[in-house]
Amino acid sequence: MHVLFIPSWYPTVAAPGSGSFFADQAVALSMLGAEVGVCYPELRSLRALSLPSLVENHLQWTCAEERDVHVVRWHGWNVPSARVRARLFVEECRRAYWIYERRFGRPDIIHAQSALWGGVAAMQLSAEEGIPFLVTEHSSAYPRHEIRPWEWPWVERCFRASSLAGCVSPFLADELRTALPEVSFTVIPNMVDATFFTLSPAPKGNSTPSFLTVAGLNQKKGIDVLLEAFALYRQSGGRWNLEIGGDGPLRQQLMQQATRLHLEESVRFLGQLTRGQVREAMWRASAFVLPSRVETFGLVVAEALATGLPVIATRCGGPESILTPDDGLLVEPDDQLGLANALATMARTASSYVVEDLRERCVKRFGSVGVGGQLLDVYAQIVHRGKG
Repeated sequence: MHVLFIPSWYPTVAAPGSGSFFADQAVALSMLGAEVGVCYPELRSLRALSLPSLVENHLQWTCAEERDVHVVRWHGWNVPSARVRARLFVEECRRAYWIYERRFGRPDIIHAQSALWGGVAAMQLSAEEGIPFLVTEHSSAYPRHEIRPWEWPWVERCFRASSLAGCVSPFLADELRTALPEVSFTVIPNMVDATFFTLSPAPKGNSTPSFLTVAGLNQKKGIDVLLEAFALYRQSGGRWNLEIGGDGPLRQQLMQQATRLHLEESVRFLGQLTRGQVREAMWRASAFVLPSRVETFGLVVAEALATGLPVIATRCGGPESILTPDDGLLVEPDDQLGLANALATMARTASSYVVEDLRERCVKRFGSVGVGGQLLDVYAQIVHRGKG
């Protein structure tokens, strides 16, 4: 089976964490025996434009093997207009495909990751080349009502034309069915890289236990609520510390909030973390917290479980389909008192969770063998229908 991914975002040198789960999925399918490739127009922000960056990104094409995955990239620059940017992305995907086919051969199926705009590019390629395609939706723009009116016709056309319209959680499926009731959506969860996110190789030290969160520091992630809840937890006698990994536009504001709440000694901002640093932070931590206002899946929850951490998460969409009652606690978004109580409960009960069981349940449901096998079965069914 030869599978071509067309992701709507993907890891780059400037943003290695962007769409890293797409790259992990491609690698996992390759390890399961599929031939896998990626076509991606890498459009950098004009705000990063400089002479050195022009040397690196001068509208050139590159073909490379990235962890046994064929990757064709166009290294270009973004434009201010959203409509022109979308048209540019789709057109460069088409050109990337022509290069890909000459270099690596014709794929059996195209798997687009998110309708805007990888899915639209896959739809056009499917019509031109006669290759079936499916699309898996990940974006939180739907529950947040951020899809623009001119984008909706493209979304609908893409899902209607696809051989399978997928999404990563029952929550997102419900959101999409409300907007597009005539489209049938299939839930295909994200997969966790359990070969990387493993149990800690060494026992935790005797330092003060800590909660950990890793997120973009933006309004969607609810770190402001976590700080307020953590302050309530400390005021009630809680002794655990809190580590916050990630960066974003609210970093200074959140650091000022921590100071205002007198949390300088108990809260540590770790800054932007590499993948390896995220894993190390999970190995140090005693429990993980996801305080988001909306998540279509919440892969970091599965990654934390794979390292043996119990989790506190909000009922913000995706986590409800990941966490079982044996894995941790769920609270409502924006509920400072509820989250503070959950922090206190977790601090009392964390030692009762069996790390091996947390990992085993997670890997069984979201590991590469299970989810990858589901995808390969879906691909085979679609390709078989096309030949029938």
